[in-house]
Amino acid sequence: MKSRGTKESRSHLFAVELHSERPQEMVQFYEKLLSIKFKSTTYPFPRSIAEFGRVALIISDSREQDIGARSPQGKVTLEFIHNDPLANDALKYYLHSKRPIGGAFPARYAQRMADPEGNCVALAPSMENVFGRVPTVSTFRDLARCIGDYRSVLLERARQRLRTFMDRAIDHLEYTSDDVTFFNRDIRGYTHIVASREGLFLVNSESQRRVLRGSFFGMTIKDNSVYCFQSCGRIGETDNKGRILKLSINNNRIESADVFVKGLDDGCHQIDFIGEDLVVVDCFNGRLLQIKPGVKDPIAHYPLGRLSREMAKDHYHMNSLAGHPDGTLWVLLHNSLKNPSEVIVLNGDYEIVRRFTVAAGAAHNITFTNDESQYLIADSAAGRVISKEFPVIHGDMMMTRGVSLDNEICVVGDSFFSTRPFRRYVPGRVHFFDRMSWARKSSVLMPGAPTEIRRIDGHDLSITNFIRAQTNTEFSN
Repeated sequence: MKSRGTKESRSHLFAVELHSERPQEMVQFYEKLLSIKFKSTTYPFPRSIAEFGRVALIISDSREQDIGARSPQGKVTLEFIHNDPLANDALKYYLHSKRPIGGAFPARYAQRMADPEGNCVALAPSMENVFGRVPTVSTFRDLARCIGDYRSVLLERARQRLRTFMDRAIDHLEYTSDDVTFFNRDIRGYTHIVASREGLFLVNSESQRRVLRGSFFGMTIKDNSVYCFQSCGRIGETDNKGRILKLSINNNRIESADVFVKGLDDGCHQIDFIGEDLVVVDCFNGRLLQIKPGVKDPIAHYPLGRLSREMAKDHYHMNSLAGHPDGTLWVLLHNSLKNPSEVIVLNGDYEIVRRFTVAAGAAHNITFTNDESQYLIADSAAGRVISKEFPVIHGDMMMTRGVSLDNEICVVGDSFFSTRPFRRYVPGRVHFFDRMSWARKSSVLMPGAPTEIRRIDGHDLSITNFIRAQTNTEFSN
């Protein structure tokens, strides 16, 4: 019973977090010392969690986490649920949510400050404080409504499983018949095209329109045509039902959709033309496929050496490429949150001439900027976009992926993270940022998570041939 005159606390400790450059050693020490077992997670950052009633001990990899959310080496972070108004001058950082809540992207931030000894205190609002208190069930009508809501959740799960079955059947039919399913061919009024697991979309700063059904990833533009990779099999398996479509555009209309190449692994990621050759990142096999005009079979290059499928898919996770204006080819290693993401720089023989890490985790996309930023990379784990020197876009974004850049606008995709097979149905957003100030101008909700974004007219610095045309550079091979 609460004593008269006392005030109920609006704060409670829910976690003690340690940030370390040797997280595995720390986990082993505490497991042995306390006879406990940690559970490991990777989203949004690699961390290990052990629960003690209402309080958790968290050990995080300080090399991967956003600098705004970690404590100094040798210090701890005490994490509290705190619903009182917070100071405006405290350091804020975004709290990543694993999934939509009520169909919304929760704008939930924590504030961090240091105590006199240099330890950190993180104050996070409760979900109730963000979304409001859920009303109590006090009548049979309220109970019936709750049962109805729960039934709706179960029906939605069943619907997604049915959709998975139906989509796989349609994917197989389209693949075997070399066909596609159009929703719309008119591109007037739209500036960018977005690939997603829920289809191919047109977007502008205010709206979106679906063009094709299907599960898409890599995409590029050449000679007024859109080339896009479509997975028609099970991603992660060896169905080899991946294909690249060529969408020909004339008079603001997609006139035709032809199969450019098929029989690819379904886990292929980004694609781009290097001169006349189309290069495909075959992520799950750890190789680059060079498709030359008039040559039937792709030429396979293994810059990391031949890897097992498990090592290629679950460790290095090579996913993006971009031709540098100096004539080299840059390839991004996601590294699956086991290590910071890396860039390998290749010469004309697809051999590594340089390799370096970037301040990003589970990263996607490389875009060269023609200014002091030098390049942009989507730091997917931290929900931001970084340049060579510093983050240029950060805030209330989730898993960032898909970057398009011109002299005035930067367009970035973000989405929730989900495990397969439901990753295909995760919603996302496309954000338009001012190139000079990096201020957000608008956001567009998307039915599917963006995997790649390009300007429809091809005047996009994320496209190798376009940026090299500005400097008259060629990639010899």
